[in-house]
Amino acid sequence: MSSIDTEVRAADTAAGTPAPDWNLLAADGSMALVGAAWLDRLRADLPHVTRGLVLARWEANELRLAAVRPMNAAVDDLQDLLTSASRSAHGECLDIPAGGVLLTAPLVWKGGLLGLVALQLPDRRNLESARHWLAWGSGWLVATLARLSMEAERHALLEARRLLELVTTTLSEPDFDAAALAVANGLASAWQADGVTVGWVEQRRTKVVARANASDSDERANLLGMTAGAMDEALDLRQSVQWQAAPGAQPLPVNLPEHRHLAREARADNIVTALLFDRGVAVGAVLLERRTPLTADEIEHLDTQCMMLAPLLAQQRSASRGLTEHARASMRTTLQRLFDDSHLGWKLGTGAVALLLLVAALVPVPFRITSPAVVEGEVQRSVVAPFQGFIREARVRAGDVVQSGQVMAMLEDKDLQLDRARWEADLEVALRKEREALAVANRVDLRLAGAQANQARAQLDLVLEKLKRVQVTAPFDGVVVHGDLSQQLGSPIEQGKVLFELAPLDAWRVILKVDERDIAHVTSAQTGELVLTGLAGVQQRFTVKRVTAVAVAEEGRNHFRVEADLQDPTRNLRPGMEGVAKIEAGRGSALWVWTRRLADWVRLMVWEWSP
Repeated sequence: MSSIDTEVRAADTAAGTPAPDWNLLAADGSMALVGAAWLDRLRADLPHVTRGLVLARWEANELRLAAVRPMNAAVDDLQDLLTSASRSAHGECLDIPAGGVLLTAPLVWKGGLLGLVALQLPDRRNLESARHWLAWGSGWLVATLARLSMEAERHALLEARRLLELVTTTLSEPDFDAAALAVANGLASAWQADGVTVGWVEQRRTKVVARANASDSDERANLLGMTAGAMDEALDLRQSVQWQAAPGAQPLPVNLPEHRHLAREARADNIVTALLFDRGVAVGAVLLERRTPLTADEIEHLDTQCMMLAPLLAQQRSASRGLTEHARASMRTTLQRLFDDSHLGWKLGTGAVALLLLVAALVPVPFRITSPAVVEGEVQRSVVAPFQGFIREARVRAGDVVQSGQVMAMLEDKDLQLDRARWEADLEVALRKEREALAVANRVDLRLAGAQANQARAQLDLVLEKLKRVQVTAPFDGVVVHGDLSQQLGSPIEQGKVLFELAPLDAWRVILKVDERDIAHVTSAQTGELVLTGLAGVQQRFTVKRVTAVAVAEEGRNHFRVEADLQDPTRNLRPGMEGVAKIEAGRGSALWVWTRRLADWVRLMVWEWSP
């Protein structure tokens, strides 16, 4: 063991709770959690253990401290003993120089060391019971560490992810050339190749269609020809081949003169050619230039990648044909099938669709514009803080129905009571001074005392007026649409701050969000129907009152606010209820109603691109 990582992750703290669910911890896959839970169980069963450690082997070839108990305990003094114990294939009982005994047990799986468990005992009196417990508990840790150490599965998942990313990139390309280049770049990155070439079979010969990591000198015609020849060589053999230029390399099972010639001209150490098959037919090949050869498993994995990518490239190749060629082939096929006796059902269905379109173009239907809608109170009143103070009590919140004069909230009045007492005292003192000055006929003191009395009286009146507003009341019957002070008790508020917003229960308006593509068909006085989400079975009539001239952007589209009045509102309405509204905008053919937006878009595009 080269080193021990003495930093236990923060997850170790979270795992230090008694009686954990070990199955859940094992499924979680965190060795810090598993080790900490295991040590907690250990200390519960063996309280005489002074220190417990769980070490696990991770990606690097070393042991790392996964968990320790007591939490955050130092383990530097056990460095040498743990290093010695990790080299042993059996459990060890070692004396600690500072005092005590260190009992260890290796965690071995299929002949490999996965981890190490160590327990520190104060003496040898309870050594036998600790050994029995350790023998029982280490088995569970071995199974857990074995599962966490399966790098093969992780590697397989990583390769599958890379392949999926490569397939997704290929599918997202607009044409065949871009898709072939994406495949070349992706394989070059995945296999760390110096160069990757993609060839496609055309008229029984291979043509280079994409190259990755190619320099300007590599674009020579003779080098491209040699690359195509190497691909044809692999296609003739109908198997993936690899040519190695390293001295002492294993002799090749077949002679590859084209590959050898290409390697000499391109100065490549190793060349691997894998075939692209679509529906059992070789449609192309991929040639990799690498400094190190591929193993048999890696070549098999490369063949799997090519097997997944070949149909995608074939599909892109078919889709990249010219428009004229596509149209000519499609027209020829259609005419042949139209006048023969095949596919009678398809022809009857086409006739039925044509008849349906004709009827839809001639028969008028109601034209209604659909838009989202929300119910609002016709009048909304804001209830504000009458003065600066603190919230003492909140009796209502958003959604509550209140009556006129009902107390909605109360403000703290302790400071106001103190101010009232102070100004009453100041008023009484000023009045007494005024009487004394009047008694001795001192006009100066009399006027000064009178001014002080007026000031105290004015301040007292102001305090008394604020005390009358300590209770925040509802100005009319309605529903609270905004405001919840229950979570702000004791918090300060500024004068004029909006505490509640109220809307009456007998006056409503509907706000329609009409798309800008339909706003030209909406005018005042039009009628329609509204269905709310909370009242799905009730259809309510409304009349358009006003169409605003300002568009509002929302969710990537522009819409206009259209205000409408409900003709007979129900009693269950509440502000903020949403639904769907349909405005009656006349009549039109069914075909026009269904396709009007498409027709408008086509006209706009034609006008935009016209000179």
